[in-house]
Amino acid sequence: MVERGVALGSYAFTALIPLLLVYSALATKAGAAGFADRLNRRFELTGSAAASVQQAFAPPGEIAQGITVLSSVLLVFSALTLARGLQRLYGAAYGLPSLGLRGTPWGLLWLLLIPVFLELRHLAATVSHDVVATVLAIAAAAVGWTVTPYVLLGRRLGWRTLLPGGVLTAVAMSVLAVASVIYVPRSVATSADHYGVMGVAFALLGWLIACGFVLVGSAAAGSVLVRRGS
Repeated sequence: MVERGVALGSYAFTALIPLLLVYSALATKAGAAGFADRLNRRFELTGSAAASVQQAFAPPGEIAQGITVLSSVLLVFSALTLARGLQRLYGAAYGLPSLGLRGTPWGLLWLLLIPVFLELRHLAATVSHDVVATVLAIAAAAVGWTVTPYVLLGRRLGWRTLLPGGVLTAVAMSVLAVASVIYVPRSVATSADHYGVMGVAFALLGWLIACGFVLVGSAAAGSVLVRRGS
């Protein structure tokens, strides 16, 4: 469990973060916030911590100008490592054989769904406040974390089988999000003081590894609930 959680966090750091950087840079042209601004809002960063995040990531305009066909292809291949890691996680949890190369199209489809999921989460957070916003955010997350194994496993399991794990993941991630608002600002500020801009990377990597542990535990718990209910 520990090794798989660390691996997922590392995959997310090396693959998902660059993908989200590019997406945020392109979305900024349509009026959306840049990646650093989203991180600052997500973790409620202020002061030196927020400034360190702004310094750690290039402005959206510079990222958009640096996008080429080759860099886009390399970015997609890198992001597929995370998709494959999740495919192995859910396949092992639910006792399904690996799809191998046949899982690549499903991985690509999942990558295309990430911006949709992010915007749904953002919309749920902006249409209302407080309790209603929290409920909507958890519901959107439950849908996203149910669709994720459904797509990555090549639709070999029905959504009713995957829904318990999706709900557990959404709730666990929400609890982690609350804890992150307390922990991450302090971690970013402390790491930045000691290591400069690289400290932001260390803090983000630690948070992503924590997310990896949550995913592994939720997938295992979801599969146990399904077996007990069958």
